[in-house]
Amino acid sequence: MRRSEDFSATCRAAVLAYEPNSSAWTHLVQTRLRELASVFADAYGRNDRGGALHQSRIVHALPWIFAVEDEQGSFVAASYVFRGGRRAASGVVAKHQGHGHYSQMVKHSLEFVPAQFTELRPHQHRQRHSLNAAGFTAQNDWEQVASLLGPLLVPLVHDVSHVDGELHYERLSFDGGEKREFVLLQRGLPAPIVQSTPYYPRSVP
Repeated sequence: MRRSEDFSATCRAAVLAYEPNSSAWTHLVQTRLRELASVFADAYGRNDRGGALHQSRIVHALPWIFAVEDEQGSFVAASYVFRGGRRAASGVVAKHQGHGHYSQMVKHSLEFVPAQFTELRPHQHRQRHSLNAAGFTAQNDWEQVASLLGPLLVPLVHDVSHVDGELHYERLSFDGGEKREFVLLQRGLPAPIVQSTPYYPRSVP
């Protein structure tokens, strides 16, 4: 586990990085996985099924985990990045939003996984600003987008178009639910996904 520190006007926060399969990562998953997942449940609301989806992804895919603790040692923000560079999820507990924790985690993650990409909804302006500041740019080449999404997600994509000079696409969620519009942001050259992965397991314990 590696730590960096940041001071804001309202709280003193420690940014933690957990390397996959390290002893610290294993201890975190064995002892605090539900606490970590509760951050996503708070951030994403009911649709997250109490954080169970993220618990399953973390256990199956063994990602890098980044988290922010408050002075009492409780998680107030968390994110995880798959080893191929896909930013999977980020969440900040509601009452701790607005203190720059999301930006902290993005910047800290790049020290360990310098080439990353993420799907972002067009209306997520605050996250977009933080990602742009960290060097992420919109990917406008569909072939490159498809190589990063991989064979599990490309068949779920519909209605690819250019909006204000950017490539936008709509895709179904992995479980066949709601169709949403995305922009893919990229920093560096993440490795294309060439085979199916457990990024989006169908069953959730």
